[in-house]
Amino acid sequence: MSKSTLTRRNLVAGAAAVPAFALPAVAGTAATPSLDELAALDRAAIVARAEQMVEVLRTCHVVDGWQLDEPRAVLFLDSLRRLDFNDGDTAEMTAVLAWARDHGQSLDWIFCGDPGGMVCRAAAQSAAAAVSLPAAAIEGAIDPTFAAIERCRRADLACDALDHTVAVVDETEIVHEFWNARSTFAKTVPTTPAGLVAFASYVNEAQKKICSADFSFPYFDRAADAEAFAATLDTAVRNIVAAPIQEAQARGD
Repeated sequence: MSKSTLTRRNLVAGAAAVPAFALPAVAGTAATPSLDELAALDRAAIVARAEQMVEVLRTCHVVDGWQLDEPRAVLFLDSLRRLDFNDGDTAEMTAVLAWARDHGQSLDWIFCGDPGGMVCRAAAQSAAAAVSLPAAAIEGAIDPTFAAIERCRRADLACDALDHTVAVVDETEIVHEFWNARSTFAKTVPTTPAGLVAFASYVNEAQKKICSADFSFPYFDRAADAEAFAATLDTAVRNIVAAPIQEAQARGD
């Protein structure tokens, strides 16, 4: 199975999906920018978002005793500025992915200008989320489905940046994380109605994305993961949907 690379073609194709504020206008350019100009715009937007991210981590309170690792931050930004979008297997890409992973930052935001993951992750830990969760979820942990989905998103984007097929680089840390994240997600049983909806919706969206890229493989293209997903979905539906109905019937409601 091939993984698409973070190339100029991908950047140009994805330009329409990046929020308008992330792509500054270039004075003197034509109404339809050239491929070189679009690539330059995307790089400028990527670096600008990364610089803002680093500045927030440098100046804002994260936890007591927090201090940004300045040498690593400098390396991260410098790697983005010098990143070769036609070759994902470089020291620069490794530095970028490692920094984002170690600091819990969204690659969707850095590369695509998509803040969805950051917004949802913060909301999942908010008071509003606690109020909206069932009593059982309030007493226990937040539905693990959302963390599993975010892990898959991060792993997918990191793997898409590799300029090799999975068969060639199956021993790399990034590709191992890609498969491990997907396997973990397939086995993560949703514990809330919202988690069940997110669980099914994510697979549906991911499969549509695969098909839109002219690939024909299923999202869970390892037999064990496909079987685990089916079993997990069955368990979640029984626990969240069927069990309450059966209990109500037993009570005569």
